[in-house]
Amino acid sequence: MQFQFKNDIVYNILRERIHNGTYPVGMKLPPETDFARELQVGKVTLRSALARLEQENLVVRMRSRGSSA
Repeated sequence: MQFQFKNDIVYNILRERIHNGTYPVGMKLPPETDFARELQVGKVTLRSALARLEQENLVVRMRSRGSSA
C-alpha cells in the first residue's frame, strides 16, 4: 500500500467526480466549509486540491463567488 497525502486524495476524488459527471461543466461546487466537512478535510487541504484542479483547467475559482467545474 502506498502512502498518499490528504490533498492528493482529495484532488483525485474531485478529479474523478469531474470526469464522471458528478460535477458537470458549469456546475457550482459546494461552499468550501461544507465541501471540506463532506470530504473530512481542512479548508487548507481542500484549497490545495482545488488549486491543482485550477492549474489543469478543470475548475474555475472566483474570489467571493466560489468554484465551479
